[in-house]
Amino acid sequence: MNVRFPTAYRYAVMGFAAAITVASASSVIAATKKQVPTAETCKSLEEQVDAAIASHPKASKLATASKHKDEGTRLCSDGNYKEGSKHLHAALKALGVKAVN
Repeated sequence: MNVRFPTAYRYAVMGFAAAITVASASSVIAATKKQVPTAETCKSLEEQVDAAIASHPKASKLATASKHKDEGTRLCSDGNYKEGSKHLHAALKALGVKAVN
């Protein structure tokens, strides 16, 4: 049996399917989008590094962590938040501490 649906019905079904496709694609994109570092991100990371240095004064990689903190702070103050936050994350990693976002 060959049933033909009205044209308006077919367009409605195609529109609904397209809407579902767009909605699911946008949710996937939103879920995979990374947070862009800002001045607030740098400030938070700097505070975390300071706290980690204070609580790990005898860490074996303290000099490395201090070097990364200084470089990260300098880059953040110059407005290069992405590179600055990378150095601040490296400082935390050298101390064995995980960053809190």
